[in-house]
Amino acid sequence: MRQLYIMVEEFDEVPFVALQYLTGDCNYGGRVTDDRDRIALAAILKDFYTENTYLQDEYYFAGDSQKRYRIFRAEGIKDYLEYVK
Repeated sequence: MRQLYIMVEEFDEVPFVALQYLTGDCNYGGRVTDDRDRIALAAILKDFYTENTYLQDEYYFAGDSQKRYRIFRAEGIKDYLEYVK
């Protein structure tokens, strides 16, 4: 969390490519030993670390076909708690 916070706060624009590298190769990359698993991890991170997550009103992580996996936005904590339930 600290690394993400620093990258977002210290740069004028969020360095998504750097975040993908730091998370996928540096933080978790050494723990992921299978080449195909690394490719899968990189693809997942590319879907999460993108400006579309905050530019689009509704962003679906698995594309429009899987609308269950999306960024939920709400006004208050009650809405978030209800969504999690």
